[in-house]
Amino acid sequence: MRSSTSSSKKYGSVKRFIKTGCLFVLSWLVLLLGVDRLIAASFPTESTFKYADMYRPGATYPAIILGSSTLAFGLNPSALNNGPAPYYNFAFASGLPEFTLVLYRCFREQHSRPATVLLGADRYIFRAGMGRRIEQDMAYLPPMIGLKIALGPHVSLRDSLWNSLAILREKRAVEAWVTGQPRRFHVDLTRYNRGFAPLKTAAFFPAEKVALPHNPYREEAFRQLVLEIQQDGARVVFVQAPNHQPEARTLPNDDERIQAIAKEFNSPFLNYNGARRSALNDDKSAFADTDHLNERGAEIFSAMLSRDLAQLGLNAPTTAKR
Repeated sequence: MRSSTSSSKKYGSVKRFIKTGCLFVLSWLVLLLGVDRLIAASFPTESTFKYADMYRPGATYPAIILGSSTLAFGLNPSALNNGPAPYYNFAFASGLPEFTLVLYRCFREQHSRPATVLLGADRYIFRAGMGRRIEQDMAYLPPMIGLKIALGPHVSLRDSLWNSLAILREKRAVEAWVTGQPRRFHVDLTRYNRGFAPLKTAAFFPAEKVALPHNPYREEAFRQLVLEIQQDGARVVFVQAPNHQPEARTLPNDDERIQAIAKEFNSPFLNYNGARRSALNDDKSAFADTDHLNERGAEIFSAMLSRDLAQLGLNAPTTAKR
């Protein structure tokens, strides 16, 4: 009898311990998710708005902009008034070819084929170096598309799960807020419009350029991206936004490789650091740093590009293709 009573007490103690432990873990999970949602709401980025636009139900995008930060912050689609259909800017900071290729495939999962694509072709686009990875943006993707990518090749499932939490994904923004230090890219989200949000100019950051080696994988991803866009029936226009970096002009760049690819795919290459260089390149007040235009510079460049597209007969189409 005593043995039975003793066993019941032990069982009851274990049961209470497990119950308390589960409640403790559940409470911490609820608190963590609550803090995570608070951080996500308190520290929105341009990516938050871009992906919301990209996956808006029923939206159509017959003319889009793809590329990296030079076009993300330097090209205002509102200025591209070349046709009845508006452009949308789906270029992302550090959006190098391997990222943009996956992004375009994600876009095609949701939307009809675009009819015109302005594709960023930066001077050092095929150089080795860190670029954005799709794992960083898993929290913004629709669940089924995100799961498909996370389980696919060349994608880290751990990083996909890690970046689904705002408390980890936005740690730099939180650190900047706590310490009061300015972030590298300070974007004015109050001016967000169709994928574009201008950089605020707080200080002029000098470029520390070094000659990086050629990255053949990055070049191959760019070729594949152009091929898939053209196979969808879209017109592709390569665009290189103006830079303010006279000290870097002697470094090896990828302009000749870009020009060769443009010729191979019969696509125009609008190079605003080469044949289309203008006084804007030398106007320091138009740049947030040596590589990125500020709001004033973006307005000037966007109007310039709009005129050039019109002269080339590359007006935005009326509708997307099916």
